[in-house]
Amino acid sequence: FASPEFAANIVGNQTLTKKKNGRLILSGNSTWTGNVEVEEGTVRVVGVNALGSNVGGTNVASNATLELEGVANLAENIVLNANSSLVNISGNSEITLPVLINANANIDVQAGTLTLNPSSGSAISANIGSTPNLTLLGAGDLVLEGVLNLGNNNPGLATAFGNFSQNGTGTARFKDTLYAATLGSTGGGTIWMDQPGGLSVALPSTTLISLDNGSILRRDSSETVTGLNLS
Repeated sequence: FASPEFAANIVGNQTLTKKKNGRLILSGNSTWTGNVEVEEGTVRVVGVNALGSNVGGTNVASNATLELEGVANLAENIVLNANSSLVNISGNSEITLPVLINANANIDVQAGTLTLNPSSGSAISANIGSTPNLTLLGAGDLVLEGVLNLGNNNPGLATAFGNFSQNGTGTARFKDTLYAATLGSTGGGTIWMDQPGGLSVALPSTTLISLDNGSILRRDSSETVTGLNLS
């Protein structure tokens, strides 16, 4: 049967919890200040205010999914847990607050472009003390306007890092510094190092960049590279 859609406007300050398998579609112009807990299944967001005020945040539990359908300027703190997924199913979406990763997680841009453009802080960061791996899937494009930090501490203090892997055919476009142990593309996609001139790529000295199955590494500016392994 069709996925249930909740188009009403939600108000108040309570937590909205999604349980059981299946998909819940939120499309209202909501103002509530509570959190969203995606404990099981999928929550699809249609509309910039569908998740309510940015006072609350959205926690995507292990193996659960948060979907975006062409959502512009989504001001929401999103937390991804083990094997959870942030999915852009269509259109162009933009998240303007940081995404936090607690454990290995996925971003799946099935179509269109997903832009992570926080006004402050990292675009994507690991929880302090953890080194999660992040996997990018899909044929669409991921644009990081802010820092990618998969390290176990804040930039400059981390001593270990998780891996970034692109398994889709789209483009992973990095426009700010990034911290990862490896950058891999195995599905024929493109890793685009689009940092402006004068901004350090800031990869750890042991970083390995791995390309396979026709994948491309793109860099449009002149760069001096030291301590980098390419395979």
